[in-house]
Amino acid sequence: MEAGAPAESLPRRRGSATGYTGSLLRWSDTDDPRSPATHSLSPVESAAGNAPSPATGELLALVLRACAEDVAHRPGLADLLGAARRRETPSLLRFLTWSRRRGDADAARYERDAQAYRRDARATVAGWWMAARWLTAPPHPGIALLLKSHAHRAACLLRYAEDTERAGREERQRVSRLDTEISSLRAQQWPPRRTRRPVAQSAS
Repeated sequence: MEAGAPAESLPRRRGSATGYTGSLLRWSDTDDPRSPATHSLSPVESAAGNAPSPATGELLALVLRACAEDVAHRPGLADLLGAARRRETPSLLRFLTWSRRRGDADAARYERDAQAYRRDARATVAGWWMAARWLTAPPHPGIALLLKSHAHRAACLLRYAEDTERAGREERQRVSRLDTEISSLRAQQWPPRRTRRPVAQSAS
């Protein structure tokens, strides 16, 4: 969503002109603060897209972990996270809202496709029965091939219908999760206002 760091600010080994990019995700169990934090490191690569040597990669991973631990133990971390959330929430809301609209459109398309597949499958089955009646009158090898083709097409259409229906359900579930995330972000962006309690009047 945002441009990366400028090339001159990328970390590099002493005596080397190669800058590297990478990221590390750190999370911990909030229910058990004593449990060790978990780290997930993205691939570290040079600005040109090349992988570093094993020694350089290990050194950069150590630096990333040290930076993450330093940030995690800053006394003002909650304020930093709050400021980052306020800064990023509008852009994230725009992205999620766009993603939700696209998900709705994709789900509707899957549902239309599934209906079309089932409609074509019913027509194909009807054609199969018509060909079967022809076969019972004067048997002909061509009609047998036609029956086989219709049966195969009907089976494929039903399978396509099931696949698209499943894709539509999954997309609807994703849209529902996006709705929950959007509502949560909006609630964080605009917290409910506190109402003043009426001041009790003393009896005269």
